[in-house]
Amino acid sequence: MFYEFLKIILQAAIQLTNEQLGDLKNRLNSHRHINATKLKQLEELQTRYDLMVKEAEEAVQTDAGESETAAVCLFYP
Repeated sequence: MFYEFLKIILQAAIQLTNEQLGDLKNRLNSHRHINATKLKQLEELQTRYDLMVKEAEEAVQTDAGESETAAVCLFYP
């Protein structure tokens, strides 16, 4: 009788633990997906930022007459 009760209690504990483990796995997968999405977005933004910085530097050099484009414009107006 005691062992039957103990067996039921252990089965319930195992089931609860399995449910909790499943919930934790689902949360982990969700966080991994969110992390991957945000990382991809960050990489895209970094690429856009780098391009904007490069274009801004080229514009400053052109205005100062230091770039190849400015040098060509001086020789071929």
